[in-house]
Parts: sequence; C-alpha cells; structure tokens
Amino acid sequence: MIVSFDTISVKPRTFRYFSKFREGEIDLTGRFIDLVHDGFDLAVRLGNLEDSTLSSRKLGSLRYGLYASPKLLKQYRMDRVDQLKNVPALIFNRPDHHSEWTLVKEGTERTVQMTPRLIANNHWALRSAAIAGLGVSFSPTLLMREEVRKRRLIRVLPEWTSPEIPVHAVFPAQRYLAPKVRHFVDYLVANLKLDQTS
Repeated sequence: MIVSFDTISVKPRTFRYFSKFREGEIDLTGRFIDLVHDGFDLAVRLGNLEDSTLSSRKLGSLRYGLYASPKLLKQYRMDRVDQLKNVPALIFNRPDHHSEWTLVKEGTERTVQMTPRLIANNHWALRSAAIAGLGVSFSPTLLMREEVRKRRLIRVLPEWTSPEIPVHAVFPAQRYLAPKVRHFVDYLVANLKLDQTS
C-alpha cells in the first residue's frame, strides 16, 4: 500500500497501524501528487476536491483557531478581532500566500490583515514559534489541542474560527480498492477525530 499524507494528519497511532505491514510506502508531504501517475493507492487531501477522476470518502473537517503563548498575551491585547492587526503573526506559507486571515463566527465573516513575524510552510514550526511567544498563530485545532491541554498555548477569541476545511481520503476511481486500503480508510474515519475543537 502506498499512501500520501499531508503532515497535519499524522499521529503516532498512524505509524503503529503501518507497523503491522512489512510492505508499503508512506509519503509525508505537503506537495500535490498525481495518484495514478505516481502509483499511489490513497492520499489524504485537505480542502475542496477538484479532480473528478478520483473517488473519495470524507474523513471529517478541520477548523483553525487563534493561539498564543501566555508570554505573548502579557504583551498584546487580543480581546477583539480588530486588535489582532497589532500582533505579530505566524503565517503558513501556501501557494496562494497572503497575510490575511479569514475568521468566521456564527455566520459572520471578518478578514484581518496581519503583520508577519514568521512565514513557514510547516505547521509544526509555527506551533513551536507560537509556544516560544514569537506571535499569534492561526492553526488547525487538531495540531494545537495537546499544547492547550498542557497550557503552553491559549486559545484566543475561541468563538472565532476558520471556514470549515473538508478532509478526504482519495483514491483512483478506476482502480480496485484493496481490502487493506479500505480497512485503512475505515481506520482513519474512526481515529483522526478531526471535528473536535480546542
């Protein structure tokens, strides 16, 4: 089984699952792959699906939240959305990179122009920077849950979040889905717990 993951989806128990199989390849990358051309059985994709040649199964949804360290919260007020523009920001560098964050709350949408302090294409690096107090991060709640529990980060303006980001397992439509691939998709549905918030 050859599987491509966006790194945000990976947890230790995912590796334990793969340790049951002697064969197979896991590609942890944020790059977009062509499943058919590159010979992958399955990929986990974030966002709306555009490729109609793929079959898919929805695994859940991601939401982003605002996170800051206790240290940063002593230096900056973040009681209202309009105060965020004064706070140094930790920005995820996407192909459509921009320094604007879109926040939603009960159907209301606000766009905030942020001032970047750090730009990175790795959510783990942004999490570390947030813990160190370099700036406020707009990151997946899935990734920050444990740091909030340990009180190394605090959820700021928790009523404001991102628009829902769907997460799908995708696989070539014309290819027979092997039982081990189908079983792994079932495993992902049961274990990713994407829809929880923190």
